Formats: sequence, structure tokens, C-alpha cells
Amino acid sequence: MTDVKEHAMVFGEPVPIRTEYGPIAFGLVIAGSMVSWSAEHAKDLLISRIWSGLYLYPTERLQDSELDISPKLVCKNKFVPTMGMPADWNRDGEDDLIVSDRYGFLYWFERKGTYPDITFEFVERVRDSRSGLLLNIPYEHPNQTSGDGNGYIDLNFYNYLYPMVYPRPEGQAIDLIVGDMSGCLWWLPDGSGGEDRPEYTGTVYTKALEKSRAQYGKALLESYGMEYVRPAEKIGDEDGVPFLLGDGFEDGKSFPGFFTRPVLYRNPQTASDDLLVLAGYGLPKLIYLQRVHTDEGGKPVFRNLGEVRIDGLDKTMFGLFSLHAKLIVDQTDSGNDLLLTAGTHILRLRYKRTGGVVPAYECIGPISGRNVTTSGYNYSEVLEDRRSGKRYLADSTWTHVEIREIITTKEGVYLAAETTAVEDQNGVFHMEGETDAQESPHSGFHQIAKWDFDGSGRQHLIAGSDKGLLFLLIDEGEAGNDGRFRFRSAGPLKDSEGNVLRIHNRVCPAAVDLDGDGTEDLIVGGATYQGGFRSDPNPGAGVYYMLNKGVGPDGLPILEPARTLPITGHELIVTTNRMIEIQAVDLDDDGCKEVIIMSGADGQTARVYKPEHPLGLRYTGKIVPGMGLLKRVLDLDGDGELELVYGGGEPGVAYYWKTNKQ
Repeated sequence: MTDVKEHAMVFGEPVPIRTEYGPIAFGLVIAGSMVSWSAEHAKDLLISRIWSGLYLYPTERLQDSELDISPKLVCKNKFVPTMGMPADWNRDGEDDLIVSDRYGFLYWFERKGTYPDITFEFVERVRDSRSGLLLNIPYEHPNQTSGDGNGYIDLNFYNYLYPMVYPRPEGQAIDLIVGDMSGCLWWLPDGSGGEDRPEYTGTVYTKALEKSRAQYGKALLESYGMEYVRPAEKIGDEDGVPFLLGDGFEDGKSFPGFFTRPVLYRNPQTASDDLLVLAGYGLPKLIYLQRVHTDEGGKPVFRNLGEVRIDGLDKTMFGLFSLHAKLIVDQTDSGNDLLLTAGTHILRLRYKRTGGVVPAYECIGPISGRNVTTSGYNYSEVLEDRRSGKRYLADSTWTHVEIREIITTKEGVYLAAETTAVEDQNGVFHMEGETDAQESPHSGFHQIAKWDFDGSGRQHLIAGSDKGLLFLLIDEGEAGNDGRFRFRSAGPLKDSEGNVLRIHNRVCPAAVDLDGDGTEDLIVGGATYQGGFRSDPNPGAGVYYMLNKGVGPDGLPILEPARTLPITGHELIVTTNRMIEIQAVDLDDDGCKEVIIMSGADGQTARVYKPEHPLGLRYTGKIVPGMGLLKRVLDLDGDGELELVYGGGEPGVAYYWKTNKQ
């Protein structure tokens, strides 16, 4: 409930943040294809960008310079996420889309219009042609039960699907082979006879009500019932044994079978319709499956010929998102080169002749260019180099804090291609994580903010970790010197009673004078998240404050124990497994900081509060529109005016928005 009249800040049009030279930021690509939609022999790139939708890059020859353009959004994100694969399922001679998501469903999307006015619209979910029940492929791993993160996911509805069309020698059938999270390949033959919409059938099964703990799972069961259909068969080897591909890793345990993403490979030597399957966690392996024959029911049978060699491929190219890597095959001509998505970048793989059936490839680097849109993760603060006067942007990544020089031009803000890691007395500053089953403890979701805890005016930073702990990065004069930023780290911080401060998970700190004593106190937001439920002594979510009572003999701030922060004028909505982000910034140029609180449980609405004595925040009614996860209000270009800045987060494309004065 809100007690004040609400009004929104006004921002201009989004401006891409660019770099003078470097990899093009395509966004986090989770599916991709090459099509010829802009012209008969064009090499157009169609990509599915997580949380955003499907984008088309029209090109003639897929050259780097052709891809440095603003793509066309051809299909808005409708499901979580919307991953599209071209297929003419309505038999009109033009590509439509078969869409998949991470809930185990497939969808029909129909093409509307022609290039350049081409879009795709949702028709319905794919159903079993006999029973009419929804097709839903469950996560069925023979050796591993996926945890639900205390309701973060729903065990009845959580399975990324990666469908591909497998050609039938005769007819116009749209047979599907579907990869999934469990390392399997499911077989869905089209029984329509090549006319009208494809017809898929399978085996009826019932979902267990007690396995649905997430709200979205309960809503799906309420809407569609308890009975669904899974494919009747899986793709297997000559002995009839279903494939279990890729090496998985979850909660510290390794196991076989994880994330299979198949594509068609028409072998130039044998003319066989074989499969390349990208599978597994970490640096994904590329497995070669050779077709050996077709069984009596028409299902293709394959032989595993082992791993395809890719020279020059490095895990650091993938960062956090190796699970979402996707292979893209050039379907527009007889070329054998490949594209491999790696986070926000796309790598080129050059075909190498081996003399054998199994090909080999060489990674020749990412698609790059000059003056291209760049990406980061969580652009958090602007720092200055004392010696040169240059300005730098601090990016809180999942593993460390990166620094990039800000270059302001008439055309907009550019970032230097080179990055430098923030250092402490031990080398690169690093914090542990615990919320992500695959990535923790080596990485996690961390946040940083400036904190002038001692009134010195130096560039001290307060860092909140994925584990809910707080660390201080103390500027002793080297936080900005010849492009390098060195701090003395201390932590995890303790309160004045000697207790380690822990604020659930993914703690986000901000510094503001709450009690009017002239020193900056701490406000933090946090929520117990996924894997954190196992170790959080008091699971929950909220916004808390810690008063700063000066500097102790050890040079560290004396912090009172954390207490729940009183907030008036608006009922703050928070819950576990939904992030809370906080920023303190002077929005109205009155010399005092306001506090922006964004709660994922409140529709990611960013609300502005004023400190109110004694000890609290009062809602002003002001909203920062569009300031969802990982967005900050900063003076990015150094003109004295604030911008809304976005490093890209998971969608992976960096933008900023100039403030419009009212």
C-alpha cells in the first residue's frame, strides 16, 4: 500500500554503450540459426536472447562488419525464456517457429508478414495429437535429482529443451530430436504424413502435486491439470541404449548426463545426416553421433564416435554462461564452418579437414568490429584515477570486480576494450558464492558501492557477497593510480558485539547518513536464495541498517548490529528467492542522498526514499522507471547529470539513458 502520489522520473531513448574495438555483444544467446529471410541467398543470423526475444541480423555473407548493426526484434519474449527454431510447420513455404522454454514445453509460433516487416506470433502450446494433452518433457535423470532451491524452481516444470528438425528421406515430415537438461535426446516423429500441422504423440503421465512448490508450477497445474504427455522414445545407440551425454556438476557432485544441445551435421564425406551434440557443464564438449541405420519404427540410430576437437577454445571465453552455449550451423549453403555462442559473444569455428569421418575445428575468435556495442554485467560505480584524472567504470562480475576506462565522445560513451581487475593485498579481490548449484563457491552474485565510512573523501568500497557477507575495500591512496585500482580488503565485517554480519544472500549495500551525525551509515538488502537456504541461520528477506559509530583502533568502522529498517509511505514487498537492490545517490541535487530500493518481489519497481529522522526512510512517491535488476543511476559521461546505466546483466547488451529535465 502506498500513502503518497506516485510519479516517475523521465529518461530519453536508450543509447548503446560502445567500445572502439572488440567483440560484438549479441546478448546472452541461448538458441540460434542461420536463415535466408532478407534475400534468397542471404546469410541471416537469427538469435534468441534470454529474457528479450528473438532478433534477426540480416547479412549477405555473415561478415563481421555486417553484424555491427541494430538487429530487428522479430519475436517478443513470451515465455521463460523464448527459444525459437525455424520450421515451416503450417506448410505455406515460409519458415515459422517452433519455440521451446525452460519449463519443458514446446510452442507453435506463426510467421506474419515478409522481410523487413516480419514478426512471429504465438499460436498455442504443442499437444499430443491423440489425447489433446499438452506435451511436456520432464527432467528425468537416471542418476541425479535436481534441487529446487527451496521453491526457486518447480520440480514438475523445469527442463530446458533444445529441439532440432531431423530430416526424413521421403516426404515433408517435421521429425524432432529434442535435447534437454538431463543429457538425453528425445525422439518426436511427425505422424501427419507431411500435410497440415505436424502431429506428435507420446506416453501419458501424471505429475505429482507435492513436487510443485514454486508458484509458477502450481499455476500451471491449476490451468492445465495433472496429466501430460512425454515422448515415447529416446534416441539411442545400436544396442538400443539411450544416450546420456555430457558431464554434469551440481552441489559439488559430478555425474554423467547434462545439457544436450543437438544440431544436424550433413557429413561431406559420407553424405550421412549425423549429429553434433554440444553437451555438459564448464567447457562444453562437442560429441559426434554418426547415423548407422533406421530402426523398424523409423527412428534413426546413431553410433557415438567421441569428442570433436576444437583447437583454441578456452573456458574463459564462456564466463558464467557455458550451460547456455549453443552451436549454430550454416544451413544456407554447403559450408562446414560453425558458430558457437559464448555468453554475449559468438565465436567462429573454422572447419579443419582430418581425413576421417569426424571433423575438427579451430576457434578463430569472436565476431568483432570497430565502434561496436559492448557488454558488461553490473556497472556499479564510477571511479577516478588520481594521477591521470581519467574516469573508470567498475563492473561487479560473478568472479571479481573489473575496471574499464570511460571515454566520452560526441557520439556517446565508449568503454576501453581492456579490463583491469580490482586488487587487494592478496592479488585479485575475490569473494565466495553459495547460491548457484553449478558455479558456487568459485563465483556468485556480488555487489559493490562507494562508502566514505571515515569522512576522508577517498574511494572506499563496501562489497556485499553472494553469501550475505560484507567486505570493506579501503582506499589507502592506491585506488586509482595509472589505471590500476588497489585496495586493502577487510572482512567479513563484524558488528560492535563481535558477531560476523550476515544478511541472507546476494546482499546489496548502500551508504547514507541515517542518523544525521555527519557520517555515512550502511543500508543493506538481502534475501535467502537457492543454495543459501542450507547455510542461512535465519532464512528470510528484508532491508536492514547498521549505524556507523566511528573508526576503531583497527581502522575499521564500528558498526552496530543489523536491525530492520523502518520504512513509511509504502509497504515494502520482499520475499526469499527474489533479489533486493539498493542504491544511495543525490537525485535532486540538494546535497543529500536519496535511497533507491528495487525489490524483485515488487515487480522490480525501483522506488525512491528520503532518510527520515529518527532512523528510517520515507517514500517520496518517485519511481525510477526501467530500473530493474543490475541497473544503476550514475553520472556516466561526466557532464554533471545522472544517467540510468545498464551493463547488460544476463540479457548482455550495455545501454544508458539520459535524464530528461522536467
